[in-house]
Amino acid sequence: MPAVDLVTLIRQLPAESRLAQQETDGWGPDQENQARLVDLAYYQVERAYIAANTDPEDPELRYQRAEAKRRGIKPPPAPIIAPVALRPARVAERMWAEYHAEVEKYSIPDDRPQGTLIPLSEYERARGIVTEYQ
Repeated sequence: MPAVDLVTLIRQLPAESRLAQQETDGWGPDQENQARLVDLAYYQVERAYIAANTDPEDPELRYQRAEAKRRGIKPPPAPIIAPVALRPARVAERMWAEYHAEVEKYSIPDDRPQGTLIPLSEYERARGIVTEYQ
């Protein structure tokens, strides 16, 4: 009977308790370990693809490296692995938030000026082109 008593106590836990959440959605350490293995496999495939298809002499890549060096931005001490495996929504949201926060720490903000779009009529007016639309 102690197992029945334990289950009864677990079901009486507050909904925000970790043990109660694991009981309700079935997401425990084993499932998380499997998901992390999927994340790692995805990361390895992604890195192999990038290595095989990236030109080290690409001007954009050279700019990013020079900009990182100029700003003193170092690469992360360990790889930042995206949580791509299927997880319960609450776990996935938390992990994606943590992932984006970690990526943001090592990202180079793009400070280059961006073009702006203006309506065609305004462009034509600025260029002195007179057209009348019906």
